[in-house]
Order: sequence, then C-alpha cells, then structure tokens
Amino acid sequence: TDDESVLHAPSLHLQLFNTQVTTQGNLVQAGGLWHGMVSITLPPQNLQTFNELVRAVPRAVPWRIRMDLMPGGMKALNLKKTLL
Repeated sequence: TDDESVLHAPSLHLQLFNTQVTTQGNLVQAGGLWHGMVSITLPPQNLQTFNELVRAVPRAVPWRIRMDLMPGGMKALNLKKTLL
C-alpha cells in the first residue's frame, strides 16, 4: 500500500505541550518559547550552506530543525491540498 501519512495530522507526541499555551496566528507560545512551522516548496534564490544559515541565527535564539524527505513528496502534498 502507499504511504498516506502525509494526509494525516502529525502524531500526538509531536503536538502536545505540558504547560499552558497561547496562540497568535499560526504560532504557539509555550514555556516562554514560540513554536511555528515553515514549509519550503521552492529552492532558495541565494544559496547558502547549512553552516552559514546556522551561524546567521543568534546563539541566544533556541531553535531546531526537522526535515522530512520523501520520494514523490510534492505529488503527495499537492494531493493533500486537493483533498482539503
């Protein structure tokens, strides 16, 4: 069978906070940190190495990155947009 996980919400363990949260638009603040999501569908116009991007973020700014790479990813995302 085909992987249909792209059509579902992320697993609950990726969505839960153990503290009170506030929201502002598509951002969530919990425990003094802001959480948000970005999705890139086009490559950057000014290419930089990942190390250059990391160095551009001030050390005082907490952050992390998650990359999901999948074959046929754009096709799956376009299907999701159609279904929604």
